Amino acid sequence: MRKTLFTKAIRRAIRGSGKTYSEIGREAGLSQQNVSTWYKGHIPSVINADALLRALGVKMVIGDPEGEDLDL
Repeated sequence: MRKTLFTKAIRRAIRGSGKTYSEIGREAGLSQQNVSTWYKGHIPSVINADALLRALGVKMVIGDPEGEDLDL
């Protein structure tokens, strides 16, 4: 269930960006193949997900959006 929700969000963000897999990959410092694989439903690592989401210009909140941010 959670994988499906994440995949749907990634697909929506990729389609909404108007960018090709190649453009997204280049901006994220990843390969076109990576982007394609994630579009098809594979879950990226946290670091790659961060790069992908930044390239797409979207933000994902994990946990309570009203909670305190972690100071890393």
